Amino acid sequence: MGPFPNTLGTFPSSPPLDLQYNNFSGNMPSEICLLKGLELISLASNEISGSIPLEIGRLSSVSEIYFFDNYLRGSIPASVGNLTYLSVLHLYQNMFCGSIPREIGMLKSLTDFELIHNNFSGSIPASIRNLTSLSTLHLHHNMFSGSIPQEIGMLKSLTDFEFSHNNFSGSVPASIRNLTSLSSLHLHHNMFSGSLPQEIRMLKSLTDFELSQNNFSGSMSKLMMIYLHHNHLSGPIPSALGNLTHLQSLQLGDNHLSGPLPKNLCRDGQLANLSAFNNNLTGNISEAFGTYPSLNYIALSNNKFYGELSPNWGQCHSLTSLRISNNNISGKIPPELKHATQLHELDVSSNHLIGEIPKELRALTLMYKLLLSGNQLSGKISPEIGVLSNLEYLNLASNNLSGPIPNQLGECSKLLDLNLSKNKLGESIPFSVSYINGLQNLDLSWNLLIGEIPQELAKLHSLEILDLSHNMLNGCIPNSFNDLKSLTVVNISYNQLEGPIPNIKQRS
Repeated sequence: MGPFPNTLGTFPSSPPLDLQYNNFSGNMPSEICLLKGLELISLASNEISGSIPLEIGRLSSVSEIYFFDNYLRGSIPASVGNLTYLSVLHLYQNMFCGSIPREIGMLKSLTDFELIHNNFSGSIPASIRNLTSLSTLHLHHNMFSGSIPQEIGMLKSLTDFEFSHNNFSGSVPASIRNLTSLSSLHLHHNMFSGSLPQEIRMLKSLTDFELSQNNFSGSMSKLMMIYLHHNHLSGPIPSALGNLTHLQSLQLGDNHLSGPLPKNLCRDGQLANLSAFNNNLTGNISEAFGTYPSLNYIALSNNKFYGELSPNWGQCHSLTSLRISNNNISGKIPPELKHATQLHELDVSSNHLIGEIPKELRALTLMYKLLLSGNQLSGKISPEIGVLSNLEYLNLASNNLSGPIPNQLGECSKLLDLNLSKNKLGESIPFSVSYINGLQNLDLSWNLLIGEIPQELAKLHSLEILDLSHNMLNGCIPNSFNDLKSLTVVNISYNQLEGPIPNIKQRS
C-alpha cells in the first residue's frame, strides 16, 4: 500500500487507529503523535521502519499500543513514561535495541509488556517494581544481561514471566516467592547459576516453569511445566519438586545438575515429559522411578545413572520416547517394555546392558527409532525384527551379537539408517536388504560376514553411505554399483574381494 501519509495529524482524533495487517512501509511519521485523543494505536504486521517518534509521549490518552511485526529500530523513547493510561505495549518482532528506559516504571497501568525477538540489551531497571498491575512480561529472544532485580518480587499481579534466550546471569532472586499468581515462568537459555531457589515452592499457581540450559543446581502445587534447560545450573534437583502433583513437564537438560532424581518425583502425579539430559545426575535409575501412567517422554541421556532398567516403564502406556543413552546402566532390557505399546523411540545406547534383545519388543509396532549400540548385548537378532515395519533408524552396533542377519530385516521397508557394525554377525548378507528402497546409510562393517556382495544392493538408489569393511567377503564387487548415483562414501576394505573395481564415486 506504500508509505504512510504525512497527513495523519489532520485525521480526526477518534479513539482507535487500527492499520494493522497491511503493507504500509517507510518511517513512522511523527505527525501520528498529534492525535491526542487516541486510545488505541495498532500498526502491527506491516513493513514500517525507522524509530518510534520521541513525541510518542504526547498520546496521553492511549491505553494500547501494537507496533509488533515491523522493521522498527532504535530504542524505546523515555517519553513513553508519560503514557500513564497505557495498559498494553507490544513491540515484539522488530529490530529495537538499547535498554529498557527507567521511565517504564511510570506506567502503573501497564498489564501486558512484550519485547520479544528484538536486539534489546542491558539490565532490567529497578523501576520495574512500580508496574504492580503487570500480568504479562515477555522479554525473551533479546540480548539482556545482568541479574534479575530483586524488585521483580513486587509484581504480585504477574502471571506470565518469560525471560528465556538472553544473557541473564546470577541466581534467581529469592523475591520470586512473592509472585503467587505466577502460572508461567521461562528462564531457559541464559547463564543463570547456583541452586534452584527453594522459594519456588511458594508459587502455588505456577503451571509452566522453564530454566533449562542454565547453570542452576540445587512448592509449586499447581505447577505443570518446569523448563530450566540450557543454563549453568548446578547442585541437586530440589526434593520439593516431588510435591508438585500437577507437574506435567520437567525440562532440566544441558545444565550442571548433580545428585539423584527425587524419588517422590510426581510418583502419583501427572508427569508426562521428563528431560534432564546432559547433566551429572546419578543414582539408581530403577529406584528413581515408580509407575507413571501419564509419562510420554523421558530424556536422561548423558548422565551418570546406574542400576537396571525398571520393568515398571512397561506400565507407562502413554510412553512414546525413552532416551537414556550414555549412562552406566546395566542388566538386561526388560521384556515388560512390550506393554509400552505407544513407544516410538528407544535409545539405551552406550550403557552396559547384557543379554539378548527381547523378542517381546516385537509388540512395539509403532517404533521408528531403536538405538541399542555400545552395549554388551549378545545372542541373535530375532527374525521377528521384521514386525517393526515402521523402523527408520536401527542401530545395534558395538555389541556381541552373533548369528546371521535375518532375512526378515528386509520387511522394515521404511529404514533410512541401518547400523549393525562391530558385532560377530556371520553368514552372508541377505539379498532382502535390497527391499529397503529408502535406505541411506548401511553399515555392516567389523563383522564375520562371508560370501559375495549381493548384486541386489544396486537397487538401493537412495544409498549414500555403504560400509562393508572388515569382514570376510569374497568374489567381485558388483558392476551394478555403478548405478548407485547417490553414493558418497563406500568402504569395502579388509575383505577378500577380487577383480576390477567399478567406477564408484568414492571408495576406500
